[in-house]
Amino acid sequence: MKPSDGATRAIWSHDVEVPRSMPLGADRGHVEVCVIGAGIAGLTAAYLLAEQGKQVVVLDEGPIGSGQTGRTSAHLASAIDDYFTEIERMHGEQGAKLAYESHAAAIDRIEAIAKQHGIDCDFARIPGYLWAADGDAAKQREELEREVVAARKAGLAAELLDDCPSSLAVRGPCVKFPNQARFHPMKYLIGLAAAAQRAGVRIYEDARVTEVHGRGADGPAKVSMASGDPFTADAVVVATNVPGVIPEWAGVYFKQSPYRTYVIGMWLQPGAVEDALFWDNLDPYHYVRVKPGGSDHPHDLLVVGGDDHKTGQMPDDAAPFESLERWARDTFPAVGEVVTRWSGQVLEPTDGIAFIGRAPMKGEGVYVITGDSGMGLTHGTLGAMLVGDLILGRPNPWEQLYDPERKP
Repeated sequence: MKPSDGATRAIWSHDVEVPRSMPLGADRGHVEVCVIGAGIAGLTAAYLLAEQGKQVVVLDEGPIGSGQTGRTSAHLASAIDDYFTEIERMHGEQGAKLAYESHAAAIDRIEAIAKQHGIDCDFARIPGYLWAADGDAAKQREELEREVVAARKAGLAAELLDDCPSSLAVRGPCVKFPNQARFHPMKYLIGLAAAAQRAGVRIYEDARVTEVHGRGADGPAKVSMASGDPFTADAVVVATNVPGVIPEWAGVYFKQSPYRTYVIGMWLQPGAVEDALFWDNLDPYHYVRVKPGGSDHPHDLLVVGGDDHKTGQMPDDAAPFESLERWARDTFPAVGEVVTRWSGQVLEPTDGIAFIGRAPMKGEGVYVITGDSGMGLTHGTLGAMLVGDLILGRPNPWEQLYDPERKP
């Protein structure tokens, strides 16, 4: 079987009960802001705008977190997935600096929201480690040294260590990135949705949007539904990973590629692996973190992801889950039984930066958050912050970097 979203279930949905949202009734009409998508991008945008007094509705065809937010490995990283050296090459030193600052600000905002609203979501600040897994020793060290220099220029106090953490079977130098983070995405999302609703946001599920049109001379923006009357809105935020409800979205589509990624969870004795984020530099690369055990279970879980390939292009003889298990046992000898596995989809922009801002389409008032580049939780959060500022008419220093109309 070739894994797909519907064939697997992420660990984050095992220990939570997702509250059901309101069914969509006939009373639709006009709203100030209509958000499409009840993942981290959409709910954060709704929450931030409602906190500023906006009347907000969120529409999703499924329950909250039923898209890619609930299928993540839940890394919260300001260490850029496509490497600071590459972002600097494509966007310059200032672009790399803004990329770091925006992802760091997203982690700060998640932490602040969780603290303000008492959301028990296992948030913790932890380090991240990157090691070179290919090439000779001199080449590996040189590559890591370049990444340290680029990260420091961007503002992240990275350091080169002579050896990897002892819980890895890998020996050799690695880069340590301080002040990264991890959390439980569904616990956070449930708390965020509750905070948004307390601020006046209406969240509807079983509400499938078919098309979005911007406002023009003939009236406000329109959100067409699979059944019943449309919504109209002063502003529309499309936060659906793939923004296919925008008729002219081909302008963004051809600047990014969809990839399927795979994740397994393996039992681990508490403390056997440092509570940290881990990445190697293979292509496709591996990404790893610890999910701490709770009072209901004495074991930690090592969450291991990788074996990405372009969507629809998995070789017939590929076995991504088995490949991940072999790699994990070779790299983290303390792991135990595989107890969960799932897959998800990421969108990889050609220049490593998400597409966030005014949608490139006819009409005005439509905003898009897409192109997660493997950093969907921080891209989604910073995207909500950026789009919120644009809707409120406030300047944002990240606007040009993430402009969906930029030419990669």
